[in-house]
Amino acid sequence: MVRPTAVIGLGRSGISAARLLHAQGHRVWLLEQRQTPQLHGTAAVLRQEGLHVRLNCSLASLEQLNPQAVVLSPGVCWTEPVLVQLRRRGVPIYGETELAWQAMASAPWIGVTGTNGKTTITAMVGHLLQQAGRDAPICGNSGAAATELALDCHGGRRPDWVVAELSSFQVEASPTLTPRIGVWSTLTPDHLDRHGSFAAYGAIKAALVTRSAVPVLNGDDPQIWRRRNRWPTARWITCCGGAALQPHRQAALSIEEGMVTAPTGPLFSADVLPLPGRHNRLNMLLATAAVLEAGLEPRQIAAGLRSFPGVPHRLETIARHQGVTYINDSK
Repeated sequence: MVRPTAVIGLGRSGISAARLLHAQGHRVWLLEQRQTPQLHGTAAVLRQEGLHVRLNCSLASLEQLNPQAVVLSPGVCWTEPVLVQLRRRGVPIYGETELAWQAMASAPWIGVTGTNGKTTITAMVGHLLQQAGRDAPICGNSGAAATELALDCHGGRRPDWVVAELSSFQVEASPTLTPRIGVWSTLTPDHLDRHGSFAAYGAIKAALVTRSAVPVLNGDDPQIWRRRNRWPTARWITCCGGAALQPHRQAALSIEEGMVTAPTGPLFSADVLPLPGRHNRLNMLLATAAVLEAGLEPRQIAAGLRSFPGVPHRLETIARHQGVTYINDSK
């Protein structure tokens, strides 16, 4: 009998990963540590689709299952002892995003990572491409699960671009994911309980950029800037004026006298984006650099930025009353 492929986690990404594998002809087992009435209902539906589901089982049950491969949901720690043992025995273990990449590698990806800013940049890149008439779905850490989109592509969809927000958890478990364009927004200490150290966390983020054909990087972030020698051909952006990066690098985009400016000259006013804050200007420059690489014209980008609504819970204007503006920044 063919050894099964195990999918860990009965959440949205785990379910879509299992369905994709099943559509590809794999024998699939879904394993979930919890059991609730809702999960029992979900499991019953999946069993009717031809999937095997086990609830209330630990990762240790992988030893008995003897899978040919294991697909992890993002919340499952990469360094769990049973996963380490399986890797040592040569069992492929990778994340749900890696599975999606393998299924959609023919489409160009824009991968966005960073401690902060990645959700807004991902939404902005997707919005700009879509407003310009491109089929550019958003997936990963925001939007659809990456394997949900991959399942659409298995059914015949051919997007112009895949725009993926990628957390450190997803990058860590996606060793061959190679975006056409890789955007890195910021780097500050985060998820150290999972990754062990700031150096390890930063190395995971850097790995995605290194694998990207065109890195797009924030020259105003000191932790990213200090690593600049790793990416001699990267596109660097800065809010501080292009001279701020010289003589080390020429800015691909900067803000000069209120204008978003490329080495060839001004492109459009920096005030086209209706969102407040210097950080949103950085987000705008990173998104603009990415979509320029994707083939958009400055006039298309300016028009898209004017209509960008922002992201919920991030400096989101929710009401104006008697001269007072109420803003939700609860993220």
